[in-house]
Amino acid sequence: MIRFDKKLLSTVLVALVSGCVATPAVIKQQANHSPLETDVAITVSVDQPVVQEQNATLEPSKQYIPKAGKNDVYTAMANPYLTLQGVIAKPSIELFIQARRALRKDQPEQARGFLKQLTEQDPSLSGPWVLMADIDRRAGQWVLAEQHYQAALAVNKGNVNAYIGLAKVQRQQGHFLAAQNSYVTALKLWRDFPEAHLNLAILYDQYLNLPLRAQRHMEAYLFLSVEADERVVAWLADLQQRTGQAVVLTGKALPAVIDTTVAGLE
Repeated sequence: MIRFDKKLLSTVLVALVSGCVATPAVIKQQANHSPLETDVAITVSVDQPVVQEQNATLEPSKQYIPKAGKNDVYTAMANPYLTLQGVIAKPSIELFIQARRALRKDQPEQARGFLKQLTEQDPSLSGPWVLMADIDRRAGQWVLAEQHYQAALAVNKGNVNAYIGLAKVQRQQGHFLAAQNSYVTALKLWRDFPEAHLNLAILYDQYLNLPLRAQRHMEAYLFLSVEADERVVAWLADLQQRTGQAVVLTGKALPAVIDTTVAGLE
């Protein structure tokens, strides 16, 4: 068995539990891929049919925007997965590594096989379901992807990456209110999750016609991000021009200081 100290979590453990595959240098602020490495492009057009969502209402999201004045020092909330502890069997780690290698070689079906075997071998892990769903989503298999994200959440209701992926496939299917609520659920778990703020901003602007909400969450993304994306900066400027509202969040938040050194392996 490979054991992890309570405060020292390896990248593999984070990936297996959450689906995150970021390196420690990036993981301080990003939980999954680069936020713009999504199926929501900066030049996105509204081409999905709007699905009637009975009894669906928007969850409030304003309370998850960082509260920081011009001269305030704001320390971002840590990625909750960096505080996890656990014991993972070596065969599970090996299967996950094989799946990642298959994906790097552009062999998604082989990766699916490893991940399916892993979910059967170790049903306590939600990360493999997230990675399997990511493969489905990139292949345009929206229904299957949604089923696999839901499977991840059945294992771990606190998996923020599963909520982000679920929201993306909900949006692709025209379930815009459900997608908004999934993003908000991710923020309930990790209020300073940059990717959740960015994708929520895009949804508000492009699909729900709520430009001021979009502006505030895009500000939050730029405020919390390690590096600013010039496309997002330009989009925020456009939003500000359309809303006529000043940018509230300026500067940068301080990242949560967490030691991500890999613990010794037994």
